[in-house]
Amino acid sequence: MKIAITGTHITGKTTLAKSIADTFGIPYIRGDKAISICQSHFPNKPIDQLSVEEQWQLQRLMFESFDEVFSQEGDCVTDGFHLTCLPYGLNYTNGKITHIQGYSAFAQRVIERAKCFDAIFYLPPEITLVNDNFRPQNQALRMDIDKMLFSLLQDFNYCTLSGTVKARTRKAGQVIGIADPVWEKYIVIEGLPRSGKTSQIRLLEEKAKLSGRQLHVCERNNNEYMRMFKARRQNNLYDHSREMIRLHAEALKSDFRVNNVEERLADGEIVVSDRQKFTTMTLFGALGVPRHLLYEAVYDLPDPGRTIYLDVNPAISVMRGIETAPNKPLKADLELQEKVRALYLGYARDHKFEMIGANQTMEAVSLIIEQKILGEQL
Repeated sequence: MKIAITGTHITGKTTLAKSIADTFGIPYIRGDKAISICQSHFPNKPIDQLSVEEQWQLQRLMFESFDEVFSQEGDCVTDGFHLTCLPYGLNYTNGKITHIQGYSAFAQRVIERAKCFDAIFYLPPEITLVNDNFRPQNQALRMDIDKMLFSLLQDFNYCTLSGTVKARTRKAGQVIGIADPVWEKYIVIEGLPRSGKTSQIRLLEEKAKLSGRQLHVCERNNNEYMRMFKARRQNNLYDHSREMIRLHAEALKSDFRVNNVEERLADGEIVVSDRQKFTTMTLFGALGVPRHLLYEAVYDLPDPGRTIYLDVNPAISVMRGIETAPNKPLKADLELQEKVRALYLGYARDHKFEMIGANQTMEAVSLIIEQKILGEQL
């Protein structure tokens, strides 16, 4: 298995590649040799001051460096990926590199070679830009490279890894077939308002009791952060300031702590939560907060072992919301809920959610969830 870690600069690619290698016993190959290549071929010249011709040479040398992974027999993980040759070359030359003869064929070769990897892990720019004494301290450039790379990845089978090195490594193991059996018992159910999350968790809890399973349902929103969040939101329902994102994220982190999730998992319990980090990301993403700021806000809130997403049509969600909670305008805002759903579907692809169509009877959805979570004991 050939595993590639990709992302814009200063996202932790090398650290994660080494962690995956150490944790799972997979050989690590250094792929991103940009610093050594520049020192050798363009000494004392900043990377953002290379001529168009020099950038063309650099990106071809980077391609060769990334390609070394395929000369390694067996499994390996690398902190480089051919596809990054395109956004870096384009952004460092303001697109002028595309005028060089042979570039179009090179770009196609990059794409075809990138498809040869068995697993591709993308790291969002959730880590603050720091000075590595090589790349320019230009956050706008960093974001432009990320946006182009992320767009290119949409035609690939990839998985987004977010959070701490430990959380990223654990998720990587799950994707490549080396799951943590303890952590996989931490299950979060996500979905639009009135998609049936709370009702399904209640039914699951009842079924677990009947089958003698240890299952803990997390208590939510009983903390100072959520109280402050709700108080502030009364003044502006659509407030998507950084302070509001912070309060919402901190409320979820508090939920994780007070429910003793890690301790319960260690004791063999199944832990189920009604919503978690992706609720923050979809709500504020729908209100216009950029993707990288959302990842920053929930950086130290670990991905659950499994995320089950109940996919309901936004119009159905709004209809149910008007019926059961007529004084909550956000839940009745169809345009907002359509944006939330679109983001959920994107994160479902990026983070490998388990999808359940919720436009069916409660009993039918309940059977699917029971089989997924308690199936081996039924």
